[in-house]
Amino acid sequence: MRHYWKYFTWLTVFFGVTTLAAQGIDKDLLAIQHRMDSVAYFKANLTMTVDISFIKMPVKNAVITYQKGKRMQISTQDFALLPKRGLDFSLNSLTDYPFLTVDRGKESKGGHWCKVLNVIPTDARADFSIATVWLDMALRRLQASEINTKKEGTYQVLLQYEKTQDLL
Repeated sequence: MRHYWKYFTWLTVFFGVTTLAAQGIDKDLLAIQHRMDSVAYFKANLTMTVDISFIKMPVKNAVITYQKGKRMQISTQDFALLPKRGLDFSLNSLTDYPFLTVDRGKESKGGHWCKVLNVIPTDARADFSIATVWLDMALRRLQASEINTKKEGTYQVLLQYEKTQDLL
């Protein structure tokens, strides 16, 4: 009888580890990314605040222009400080390399009820260590993101939309 408990314990551990290794990618994230990938061009206003204790910088404004297949362009007369890694408000920068997702439940963000996911790269070539995304499932779009990069710090983005049907 003691024999069987050993096998049962080993089988439980094996299936537990296998389940963790098979952590999947959230289908809602992929659906929203696919929807965002359908955008060929957009132009948007950007308001940037810096939250660094030793830097006192007023709110800055710019215009972002995106064309599919190219990096986002930022136009401004207000500032020249831009993150070295560039600003990418799509989900592409998070999904360039293999990753897994962890469902963190639901939370209100920017007045919208959102599904919260951690995106964790499984490839060392990714330039971020972990990201949190807030997905507005009712409107099928990205509401906010927080990306912890390996070298350039943390970026927090809260998206505000002019119209309910807007994707970006």
